[in-house]
Amino acid sequence: MKEEYVTYECAVKLKELGFKDKCNAYYWTEDKAFECTNSIVHKNSDTCQTVVMAPFLWQAQKWLREKGIHISVNPYMSYDVDADGELYNEYPSWGFELMDIASADFMDDAGGNHTSYESALSAGIDKALELLTDNQNGK
Repeated sequence: MKEEYVTYECAVKLKELGFKDKCNAYYWTEDKAFECTNSIVHKNSDTCQTVVMAPFLWQAQKWLREKGIHISVNPYMSYDVDADGELYNEYPSWGFELMDIASADFMDDAGGNHTSYESALSAGIDKALELLTDNQNGK
């Protein structure tokens, strides 16, 4: 099974918000190109501009749960029907919902906008990080 990592941009936001869990991969930049590697990169500071932990999607999801935000990823199905009401196309897709764990209040969602579970989870993580950042900045 291939496990998916958060994007570089997401990894940077996680770091800024205090994510410190152990990871088996890191993003590093050299000449503005991002690379994800399974080992810590030891480069001199002239060529290696940034090293950031690259957690799996599930690690970021778990960390956000510990911060009070639950991300639920849900399947959706859209259909096309002809003039007679006959089904001729099915469009499976994925969406997410964010819930405040303490209050069970709905926070945000994206219903059926993504082509894979991982894409929906990644978008949910991005949205949750945006909400945490706004909360920290008093918005």
